[in-house]
Amino acid sequence: MAWFSLSSVLCLQLVLMHSFSSSFGFPSCRPDQSSALLHFKNSFSIIKLNSDPSFESYYIFFGCEDDNIIPYSKTLSWRNGTIVACGMGRLQGKILADNSLFRLTHLQRLDLAGNDFKGSQLLSNFSQFVSLTHLRLGSGFSGEVSPQISHLNKLVSLDLPDYVSFKPKTWERLLKNATQIEDIWLYDVDMSSISPSHLFKNLSSSLISLTIAEAGLQGHLGDEIFCFPHIQEIVLAFNKNLTGYLPKSNWSNSLQGLNLASCQFTGEIPKSFWNHTQLIELELSNNDFVGQVSPSLSNLQNLTRLSLSSNNFNGPFPSSISKLRNLEYVGLDDNGFQGHLPNEKTGFPLLTYLYLHNNLLNGTIPSWCFSLPSLEWLDISTNQFTGSVQLHHMSFKYMQCFELSNNSLQGELTASICNATSLGFLSLSYNHFTGTIPHCISSSLEILNLSHNKLAFLKLTVLDLLNNNFSGLLPATFFKSFKAMRNANEGKSSLRYMGYGNGSMGIYQDSIEVIMKGLDTYLEKILIVFTTIDVSNNMFEGKIPQVIRELGALKGLNFSHNQLSDAIASSIGNLRKLESLDLSSNKLIGKIPPQLASLDLLGYLNLSHNELEGCIPMVPHFETFSNDSFKGNKGLRGF
Repeated sequence: MAWFSLSSVLCLQLVLMHSFSSSFGFPSCRPDQSSALLHFKNSFSIIKLNSDPSFESYYIFFGCEDDNIIPYSKTLSWRNGTIVACGMGRLQGKILADNSLFRLTHLQRLDLAGNDFKGSQLLSNFSQFVSLTHLRLGSGFSGEVSPQISHLNKLVSLDLPDYVSFKPKTWERLLKNATQIEDIWLYDVDMSSISPSHLFKNLSSSLISLTIAEAGLQGHLGDEIFCFPHIQEIVLAFNKNLTGYLPKSNWSNSLQGLNLASCQFTGEIPKSFWNHTQLIELELSNNDFVGQVSPSLSNLQNLTRLSLSSNNFNGPFPSSISKLRNLEYVGLDDNGFQGHLPNEKTGFPLLTYLYLHNNLLNGTIPSWCFSLPSLEWLDISTNQFTGSVQLHHMSFKYMQCFELSNNSLQGELTASICNATSLGFLSLSYNHFTGTIPHCISSSLEILNLSHNKLAFLKLTVLDLLNNNFSGLLPATFFKSFKAMRNANEGKSSLRYMGYGNGSMGIYQDSIEVIMKGLDTYLEKILIVFTTIDVSNNMFEGKIPQVIRELGALKGLNFSHNQLSDAIASSIGNLRKLESLDLSSNKLIGKIPPQLASLDLLGYLNLSHNELEGCIPMVPHFETFSNDSFKGNKGLRGF
């Protein structure tokens, strides 16, 4: 969709000149044309760039030398003094019917992407550019697409903004007249009133690329779009009520990309499909496909993205995947794949994302899974893997997410994990790992979940070590390194959730199970401002470290079911944002510090089953806690 190359950029000041210096090689531009552009620019404000405020925030393109579309000489930007190709970006404001843009009636290419025209109606005026071959509009438009769009019968490429809508007759007339159209991009454009059976009626056989995503399409889709002779890319993703099957024959031989994510396609992938040797991207996630993946998958040697996640595939793991050396993304999670992963050494030099979680895979994890040179995201959790994992042999150079939870794995957590300087999410929970957690592990982590192991831990905001066999003193050096727990910026972050964006790969959303206010709680999403420490059900002993008082953003603190002794640290009273405090089932002695009574946000307190004595502070806030919060302390009075 890049119609104008950066080599074609000219400053606005050049546009405003009635003629151009011969050093630029451009002929004269008619005064009415340059004046129209000046008025167009002046009718908007400029979107400033935070990253480089010194750079002018608008740009104007003329001509096109884009090898990916059609070579387009700069000199063709003007013809007899009239502008025929134009693109503008980083402008903000409304486009009204009398805008001077509509005086450039000879335009053949118009690119307004990268602007914010919020509040603008999708005017019928655009239909007066009857010479247009390429039309790309920016965001912020609303309303129905005018029936007069059918006047643009020379269109080769059409890209309309989100939140506009098509009526069936308008769509039908457009396709009937635009007989040369090759590229259609409609993302989040409302086409819910158009029946899939009429969607491609009269569509040009010249079509190369089709994107109609998140458009509200509903009903059964026939086979015809898959059979267009020159079609290279089909994207119908996120039409959640669109049903259909993959055809068994008559596929286009040119297909390079197919994206049907989050629709309701069913049935098996036909054998003939695996003959698309030119296929580069295959995205079928979140559908209802069934059956096994054919060994003929190995035919797709050009494949870079394979996503079959969240379907009903079953049978043995498709071991032929090991022959696809160009893969960058593999998503086979949330299916019913069974058996072992292939043991043969697999060369995935480019593989960045590997998602195999929530299947029925078993046996040992082959060493190649941990030695992929470009891997950033690995999730093989919730399977039936067994055996030892040699973490010291792993390649952690680019790793951001490492998820092995809910298996039956064993091994030692060694200092090699410290090589993972980009690691933000580490979960080894519900396995049988042992060893000592290295001090260096806290350098970059945001989420650390090592619960339910047998282990002897920071941009870190959630520390979950419950149900291990940790022993010894609570390490004050670790708590001191939890910088993200010291201050909470709720004003900016209260509605943001933890997760890692991966561009076109989507977002990995963190989730975790913690004990909050005495209850096991599963957090499907974790707020950025959610800060908690849970080291319950271990064998820690000694004092509660005084450094805890520095973690001013802490909302939850659970040291229960350990062997902590000495008095409750009065410094806990500094944790003004604390909402839940559980110190139960330890060997704590002495009196309840009066500083705890000043924790106004504290909604849950459990000091039961210790060796506390003296009187419970007689303050209204403490009267809201039940007797269960204090029981099991023989020397405690006042409940």
